[in-house]
Amino acid sequence: MVEKKDQSTGMNLGELTTIRNILMGQQMNEYDQRFGEIEDLITSAEERLNKRISDLEERSNYQIETLQAKMSERIEKLENLLTENVSNINQKIETISVKDKHELGSLLAEISKKLMDA
Repeated sequence: MVEKKDQSTGMNLGELTTIRNILMGQQMNEYDQRFGEIEDLITSAEERLNKRISDLEERSNYQIETLQAKMSERIEKLENLLTENVSNINQKIETISVKDKHELGSLLAEISKKLMDA
């Protein structure tokens, strides 16, 4: 009995489809045409959007790489400057230390001379 219902339903659907095509065939064709045009517009917009996104990614990557190179260059310059300044400070400390030793030696020599004379 179930099979008879399925067959009769299938026939009814087929008949309904035929009637719909007869009554609304022209409108359905217009809807199909409009949907096709809309689909084409959406596809075109997606392609333009994807192209713009791709271009933006390329520009962003280039700018990031350029920025990284500049930052690396600046950091290297700062490191070199810092190394040079530390070296200069160490030299000044050594020079001052040698002068202080000479002055201290001279003062001690004077003190010992005065102590010997007194």
